Amino acid sequence: MENIKRTKKTIINSVTGIISQSILMILGFVVRKIFITNIGVDYLGINGLFVNIMELLNLAELGIGSAIIYNLYSALAGKKEEDINTLMYLYKYIYTRIGIFIIVVGLICSLFIENLIKDNTIKIEIIRIAFLIQILSTSTTYFFAYKRSLLNADQNNYVSVLVDTTINVVMSLIRIFILVYTKNYILYLIIQVLQNIISNLIISYICNKKYKYLKNSYDVEKLKEFKKNVTKDMKDIFVSKIGSFIYFSTDNIIISYLIGITPIGILSNYNLLLTTVSGFINQLSNPVLAGLGNFINTSNDRDKLIDIFRKFNFIIYTISSFCFVGFVTLSNMFIEVWAGEIYKLNQYIVLIVGINFLIDKIQIPLWQLLYVKGRFDIEKKASIVSSIVNISLSVMLTLKFGLIGVLLGTTIGNIVFTVYRLRLLNSDVFKKAKYSYLKDIIFYVSVTLIQLGICSYATNIVCKQATWMNVIIGAIICILVLIITTILFYRKSVTYIHIKNEMLYPMICSISKRGIVND
Repeated sequence: MENIKRTKKTIINSVTGIISQSILMILGFVVRKIFITNIGVDYLGINGLFVNIMELLNLAELGIGSAIIYNLYSALAGKKEEDINTLMYLYKYIYTRIGIFIIVVGLICSLFIENLIKDNTIKIEIIRIAFLIQILSTSTTYFFAYKRSLLNADQNNYVSVLVDTTINVVMSLIRIFILVYTKNYILYLIIQVLQNIISNLIISYICNKKYKYLKNSYDVEKLKEFKKNVTKDMKDIFVSKIGSFIYFSTDNIIISYLIGITPIGILSNYNLLLTTVSGFINQLSNPVLAGLGNFINTSNDRDKLIDIFRKFNFIIYTISSFCFVGFVTLSNMFIEVWAGEIYKLNQYIVLIVGINFLIDKIQIPLWQLLYVKGRFDIEKKASIVSSIVNISLSVMLTLKFGLIGVLLGTTIGNIVFTVYRLRLLNSDVFKKAKYSYLKDIIFYVSVTLIQLGICSYATNIVCKQATWMNVIIGAIICILVLIITTILFYRKSVTYIHIKNEMLYPMICSISKRGIVND
């Protein structure tokens, strides 16, 4: 019964997330196009740089949120209201102080922000004001957003998704009006701050209604115990967060300092495409995280856990590889039609950006398994090694090769991270099952390379000019090739057969029965 409940919640959260992501995807591209047309690519580059600086300041979070959520899984599984309330108090106490710290440090950083921008063409006053608004947006998240973590840990993601989507739609319409009629970048950013505050206040109100015991007093002794546990996990998670920051967030800072902000603006359009598809993948994977946490805290069936992991790994990899092939094959054509030819990147750069995306997504099931098992020490060791490789190579290769160099440094660093993480994983979670995982990944990557070759060759022959019609035709070609080759190559795979029999067939039968009933 508990398994059915977990599965039902996972499906509800995933479906809600996918619908939400579809709406936000369309809005995101509309707003971005209007932004480029009315304000320009340099402001887009400034936006990308500020996002990365905010992620640097977010290191002040020290991994506390992840450590507390890990402890929440056990408390929620056992319905221990007093423990949940104590953990949430600890969450609020720490996050309020982090928010204040970010404001203070941000104010100091604003005095030197122009030193990070090479060949700047925007007034320093505008840059400083924009930076301070971004600081406010980031800090207010810590003051109000911690309660959404309780909803997510309790597999009620759909609540926060519905609130965020509704507010985002309204605020996006206001942003469009501002961009078209005022062309004011500062007003545009202020709306973003208001969006964050309103969404988080509504979610906080919903949490208070749903979990009434949050208003109760906390247990002082348990607070001391949780502080001790969280502090232990926090040390390992913090190092992992530094590694994640170096991988995800240093590229724009290096590009801005060594090359300029214009390439950041151009690259950000490609990142928007990948962020959009990442949103879809995350909407599928995030609900599984809470389900895995619940399963591990209520079952000791290791074989069942490995079986779930392999199926999850196949699904995430297949979806990610579809997105990778589509991105590498069609993104330049899409960018030329949508934004203009001047915003296109070299195809080799596009390929490297796509590879970085695929490597990152391959690791989602692996990371989630480590996370719900609380093995933050493994993340720490892998992060230290990969961070050194990543930052060193990115700087050296950027000086020698420019934009493609920083992306290559990130690629090599992430490959090192993946390999090192797997080597460490052998001692605890997988043991002999590690080799099955490696065999799966090698086979999956081989299939993806074949799919990429076929799709690229077919679209180059059929779609010779950049038009919306050719983008659609190219997408249809890719979808058909990917579906046919996936069935062809995986038809004898045990994991594929299990997924087909346990998930796809029942889903099709359910839809068919509903259609018959409705008729």
